[in-house]
Amino acid sequence: MVEVLPDGVEHRTGNWIGNTKARRDRLHPAPLTALAELGFLPFGGQANVGV
Repeated sequence: MVEVLPDGVEHRTGNWIGNTKARRDRLHPAPLTALAELGFLPFGGQANVGV
């Protein structure tokens, strides 16, 4: 998914979601906690915070 921001810059949200999903097992608990608190878990399910 490519989103064009008001200043004309293209932002590829899909790439970020895919990378986060693929690297979930290597993410530090802090980013997982932040995503969970925001209610945004692009990979679905529960964050394994503190694992």
